[in-house]
Amino acid sequence: MNSRERITDWWYDAWGDRRDEFFTQANFALPNLNANNRNFDDVFEAFTLQRDRIKDFQQLQDW
Repeated sequence: MNSRERITDWWYDAWGDRRDEFFTQANFALPNLNANNRNFDDVFEAFTLQRDRIKDFQQLQDW
């Protein structure tokens, strides 16, 4: 299992019956997600994009 699967599986398990809240927060906070998104993989992609944007903006090095 790769890290993407581990993270999305954890989100799925952790948010249980509160998934609507998870997606509402993710869809508002992350880029390129529409308000109707209910896909953990799409959230992961947006999360990765946001991480890369912050990394580039702050000129951070990988560690």
